[in-house]
Amino acid sequence: MPTKKDIESLIIQAKKSTLINHFKDAFFYNTTKYSGCIRKNEVLIWCSTPFLRGTYPIFIFKFDEQGQLLKMDITKNPYHKLMEVITILFFLVVFLLLYFFTDKKTAIVGSVGISVIGISIHLILDKFKKQEVSLLTTELNHKIENLHSSKPASEMDTVLE
Repeated sequence: MPTKKDIESLIIQAKKSTLINHFKDAFFYNTTKYSGCIRKNEVLIWCSTPFLRGTYPIFIFKFDEQGQLLKMDITKNPYHKLMEVITILFFLVVFLLLYFFTDKKTAIVGSVGISVIGISIHLILDKFKKQEVSLLTTELNHKIENLHSSKPASEMDTVLE
């Protein structure tokens, strides 16, 4: 079982998990493999990729008071959450403009057309995003396993106890 120190050793660039930092990682591709934020009983790790850009996940490792791993969660970064809200508001404004500035038939046809195209694009991109997140999760799990395989046997006994 990995300890807090093990997970902390994966972080190459320490930074806070703020909207501004995730914005920078989204627009200026972060070539650092793992960025992260270390808190008292949890460690946040993230890694942007060329495909995911701003929609990369944050891996949250929660630890007990002795630094032993309790669980790992995956969540959206703040920039991703903000972009989801902006996208919903954008489509809402487009629908309202259609209803207020066109006749009823055009508004309905336009709304249905935009909805079908938007939902189709969302489903396709979501499928690719899930695959990329799965690859990132697998890669992170391999890195954590490699931490254990690179430790001397005496250290491994204390980690596994």
